[in-house]
Amino acid sequence: TARVHPGETPASYAMEGVINFLLQKDDLRAHLLRSMFVFMVVPMINVDGVFHGHFRMDIHGKNLNRFYIKPDIELQPAIYGIKSLAKHLIGSNRLSFYFDLHGHNAKKGCFIYGNAFS
Repeated sequence: TARVHPGETPASYAMEGVINFLLQKDDLRAHLLRSMFVFMVVPMINVDGVFHGHFRMDIHGKNLNRFYIKPDIELQPAIYGIKSLAKHLIGSNRLSFYFDLHGHNAKKGCFIYGNAFS
């Protein structure tokens, strides 16, 4: 997923790079990844926020990144759908990796925030 915060345009460029890489016909790495995994891509979560020129909020003035615990199907439909799909895939032991692309207003280069599991 990418672009939960509309102002984080680097996330769109990074996602475009991921998609372009995965679609390479002559790259063995891309071929192997496509043959071993199913990729589900949400290139822009907060479409309305982007369209309306917001920096961090959705059309209702809310930061969608704060609604993953209990999203409302009416107010945060994208988050609700993503979370529902993730729960389904976890329940069927089919989710290997999830990443959410962002940008940062002060950090340079690449960095990762993540969870550690046993």
